Amino acid sequence: MKNGTTHIDLFEKHVATQPKKNFLLFEDKSFTYDVMNRRVNQIARAALQVDLSKGHTVAILMENCPEYLQLFFGLTKAGACQSFINHNLRGKSLLHSLKACEPNTLIIGSSNVLVKAIQEIKDDLADLRIYVFNQETPSEWPAFEPLVNGQSEEQVDRKYRQHFTTKSCLVYIFTSGTTGLPKPAIISVEKINLISILGDSMGVESTDVLYTPLPLYHTASGVIALGWVIRKGATLAVGKRFSASRFWEDCRKHNATMVQYVGEVCRYLLARPESPDDKRHSVVKAAGNGLRADIWEEFKRRFHISRIFEIYGASEGQIGLVNNYQKCGSVGRMSPLLQRIRNAYFIKYDIINDEPVRDVNGRCIPVAVDEPGLLITKVQRGHRCFGGNPKLSEKRLLHDVFAEGDCWFSTGDLLSLNSDYYVYFSDRIGDTFRWKSENVSTTEVSNVFGSLPWIEDAAVYGVKVPAEDGRIGMAAVTLADGEVMNTGRLAELYKHVHELLPKYAVPHFIRLLKELPVTSSSFKQVKANLRQEEFDPDKCQGDPLYYLAIGQKEFLPLDLKVFANIVNGNIRF
Repeated sequence: MKNGTTHIDLFEKHVATQPKKNFLLFEDKSFTYDVMNRRVNQIARAALQVDLSKGHTVAILMENCPEYLQLFFGLTKAGACQSFINHNLRGKSLLHSLKACEPNTLIIGSSNVLVKAIQEIKDDLADLRIYVFNQETPSEWPAFEPLVNGQSEEQVDRKYRQHFTTKSCLVYIFTSGTTGLPKPAIISVEKINLISILGDSMGVESTDVLYTPLPLYHTASGVIALGWVIRKGATLAVGKRFSASRFWEDCRKHNATMVQYVGEVCRYLLARPESPDDKRHSVVKAAGNGLRADIWEEFKRRFHISRIFEIYGASEGQIGLVNNYQKCGSVGRMSPLLQRIRNAYFIKYDIINDEPVRDVNGRCIPVAVDEPGLLITKVQRGHRCFGGNPKLSEKRLLHDVFAEGDCWFSTGDLLSLNSDYYVYFSDRIGDTFRWKSENVSTTEVSNVFGSLPWIEDAAVYGVKVPAEDGRIGMAAVTLADGEVMNTGRLAELYKHVHELLPKYAVPHFIRLLKELPVTSSSFKQVKANLRQEEFDPDKCQGDPLYYLAIGQKEFLPLDLKVFANIVNGNIRF
C-alpha cells in the first residue's frame, strides 16, 4: 500500500467495483458496500460540520451495532482520530479510559445504560463535548444522528484525511486490563495495513463471510477482522455480543464461512451440550488467539472445522505471528533467518527479579531450544506504543540489549521456540512463578487440568506460603455441567497431574469456582484477586478449597484449622 493509504481508501475501491455486495451483516440488517459508504459519507460531513476533523480525537462508547463501524469510517474520512472505549467500564475505570488519550468529543451509543454511566461521572468531564448518537429517551446532551440525516451521500473529498501517514494514529484501543488500568494502545495506519495483510496467509477470500461476536472496541474485531474483510472485499457478520448458545445459530443465519475467537470463547462453546447442530453450518476456518492445546483437536472434531489459525499479537505490540501450518498449540514459526529479518528475538528472563538476564558485559542472552524467553522487537529510542503519558511506553522499552545504545520493545510475553522453529506461548510476565528453584508455566499446568473432561476450565497462579521461598502453585477450577468434586474426582485429579506434570509444577491448592473471572473484551482470565485471596478460607467467599496432603498422597478439604496449621508451619510442602 502507498504511504498513508488507509483502510478507507481500500474500502472505497471495493465500493466502486462491487457496490451491491454485502459488506456488513448485523442481526436482521444487511449493508452493501454502496449503502454503507453512503451512510459513512453522511457521517463524515456531519463530523466536518461540527469540526470533528484533523487534530481532534473522538471517543466512541457503544455496544456492537452498525453505527459503530459507520462512525469509525465516517470520522476517519473527516480526518479525526478515535478512541474505542470499553462499554462495560463504569466509574473510575471509565473515567480513566475517557481521559487517557485526551479526546475532545465523546459520542455515546443509544443505550440508556451507557448514558447513565456517563451521567454518573459527568462532573469530571466538563471539558468534553458529548453527543448521544441516536437517543432512546431524551438526555441532557444533543443527539448526533439528526446532524447526519439530510447530509449529502456523495463521496467525501480525500483531502480531509490526506494528513494521515503510515505512522499516524487512526484509533486508540485499550489493553484488556489484566494487569492494572487499561492503557491506550496506538493503532497506526501502518499497523492496520500490516494486520490486514496477515489475512492473506490464512486464505481469506472475497467470498468469505467472517463472523465475529467480539466487541468492536477490541482489536480482534474492530481492527483485525475488519481489516481482513476490507482487504479482500469480503463480508463481515457482527454479533451484538458473544453468546455460546447463539453462536452457531448466528453462523447459520449469516452463512458464515469463517469465525473469529479469542481467549476462552472456544472453551465456552465446548461446554455446551453436544447437538447435531454443532456441525450444521458452513464454517471451515477459525482464526484468533488463546485456543489452548488441550481443547484444540476436540474443537476441530466437534464443530467440523477444517483449519484453525492461531495468532499471536497484542494491541500495543510490534509483531504478529500466525500458525498457518495447523500445528496444534503453536502460534507460528520463527526461523533464525526470519528472526533477523523481523528483528525479533527471545531472551532469557528472570521472573524473580522481573528483568531480563544479562551476561558479565551487561548484554541480554538468547534462550536455548524449548526454553521460554521474553519476545522482544527492535524499535527506535523514544518509541511510543501507548497514547497519553510517555512513561507508559518507556516502561516497555529495553536498552543496551545486544549493543550499546540499541532499543527494543518488550512484548511482556514468554514464548518458546522448538527445534523445528515452531513458536509456543508460555506465559505473560507476572503469571509464571518459581517454586523449588524451577519456573512453572501456568499455561502448561492449565492445559493439563483442562485435559480432564470433567473440568471445564482452570486458572493457575502462584501463592506465597509462610517460611517457603518462591510461590507454590494453586489452581482455580470450574467443573463441567452436572459434575461435582468428590473424593473419587480428587483422587483422579491427583493421579492425573502427577503423571503429566513435573513434581514442582503440581498445584498444591485447589479452589472450586462456579465461573472464572475474565475480562469483558478479550475473555482473558483475570487472576489478580485470586492471587490476593490465596488459599485463605475467610477470603475465598465460601468456595470449596483443597490442599495437597503430601503424606497421604491425595487432595483433602482445606478448612480454617488446616489453614492455621499451614500458616504456623505445622503443615509443610
